[in-house]
Amino acid sequence: MPTVKPAVCLVLHAHMPYVLKHGHWPHGEVWLMEAAVGVYLPLIGMLQRLSRRKVSASFSLGLTPILLLQLADKGFQARLLQYIDERLERAAKDHIDSDICETSKYWFKHYQTLKQLYSQIKYNIPQAFAKAQNRGQIEILSGPATHPYAALLTSDRTLEHQIRVGRQISKRILGKCSSGIWLPECSHRPQIMRRDPISGGPERLRYGVDRILERCGVSHFFVESDLFDAARSEGVVKHGVFHKTTWDAVSEYQEFMWRSVLEPHRVNTMGKHSRIVALARHPEACAQVWSADGGYPGDSAYLEFHKRKDTQGHRYWRVTDRGIGLGGKKLYHPASAGLTARAHAVDYLQKIESWLSAHPFGRPATLTLCFDAELFGHWWFEGPQFLEHLLHLLGQHPHIDATTADRRIRETDVDKVVWLGEGSWGAEGDHRVWWNDQSKWMWQCIHRAEHRFHQLSDALQAARKPTQKAIRLHKHLSWAFLLLQSSDWIFVITTKGAVDYGYQRFCEQLSRFDALAEAVEFALMRKRISAVTELKVKEAILMQPNDG
Repeated sequence: MPTVKPAVCLVLHAHMPYVLKHGHWPHGEVWLMEAAVGVYLPLIGMLQRLSRRKVSASFSLGLTPILLLQLADKGFQARLLQYIDERLERAAKDHIDSDICETSKYWFKHYQTLKQLYSQIKYNIPQAFAKAQNRGQIEILSGPATHPYAALLTSDRTLEHQIRVGRQISKRILGKCSSGIWLPECSHRPQIMRRDPISGGPERLRYGVDRILERCGVSHFFVESDLFDAARSEGVVKHGVFHKTTWDAVSEYQEFMWRSVLEPHRVNTMGKHSRIVALARHPEACAQVWSADGGYPGDSAYLEFHKRKDTQGHRYWRVTDRGIGLGGKKLYHPASAGLTARAHAVDYLQKIESWLSAHPFGRPATLTLCFDAELFGHWWFEGPQFLEHLLHLLGQHPHIDATTADRRIRETDVDKVVWLGEGSWGAEGDHRVWWNDQSKWMWQCIHRAEHRFHQLSDALQAARKPTQKAIRLHKHLSWAFLLLQSSDWIFVITTKGAVDYGYQRFCEQLSRFDALAEAVEFALMRKRISAVTELKVKEAILMQPNDG
């Protein structure tokens, strides 16, 4: 059997909450447009160039189902083209300013290239990524439908519903669905005994998130390194056979490299064998890329994110010095920034070699690098250039593979089974970003909605001859239920990124869920709802995604 080389598993997670029909600027559809032109189209261009050069390096890309639905929306596709034209017009107008004339020409050419690419892929970003997957360049990870915070949902049925709907959407839009998944915020919870916060009663067994994923056909997912640090040994797998161990095996059988972030681990929070695998992101390696303070994005040559010509204009200034205010920023030079991105890619490859060489000889090391895709091109404009240089270098490397997570798991003998605790990749590695004094009432609303939705689903299932109206309304209720669980609104409230917008979106969605739930109840009883509720139901349906 050939020796398995050390490998890099680059994982990008692309997500956007449902913003179509929910405002434009400063919060709303412009978020998605900025991500499309800053991240998704540049990534597609990068993949096409790497394919033409026959670069063998590949990586995993998470595209959340709710993001796919928005990118596949015909109305959005047309509006994105208009947005690109608007960016071209702004750049052309800036030609008259002698200070920024040359850089405005750069922006004009940049958006011309994006417009040509967008036309060439027939305005269908999801299908362009699907073609890259078919070429073997990427593995497209699916996810729960609307990006809920899995560990804090109160019903196992809710998470299973999210995952199954999400995988159906991914398969319909992309043509196929990978068995890998990105858990929103990398949130995980093991099997526990817990009392229902709504109905009360005795404690009952709650399946671990890992078990729910496996039940839905998922083969692998990703976690924060903290969960590996505290992992408990459950067993080893030799020649496909599971052998139970004690929790002390972590120290007794050190040759298995328990808890190493450089190796995938099988996960089972029930103390048994497992088919599902977790990969943990390498904290030091990831910080080198995403940290603006100590990492690459803070370099003085790179584009300054926070300063524009006007509120929606182009950016013409560079980081210069992170210690000075926006008024002290110097003009941006694209060519210089491009050379810096190339140098940083070379430097990062050397660091990758060092991290991989730290693993004991004889065991294949896997360096897992997980990032929000929006870092590359949106927050860090030169990020796609950096990635392209890095993947080109890795594709030529004689001793390191750059590969997708699913391919790496198939090639590697994953010989450990562990118990993983609770956690996320949020601040301090726990739930505090999503569970706090500001959000507890929101979780109470979500938990009550879980209880009500499953009661109505059971009632519809038990009905002898439910009306077509009840069935149709229940489908819309399902969407209202899924959208209510989006983790994004709590996130932007806690981080103060868009507090008012977050509260507005959550409260509106809660009202729509309640109206549709009442409509389903009345339809099951064959009664008419009030005129006021009828209007709310129509609005709720109008504001939902077009899911085909």
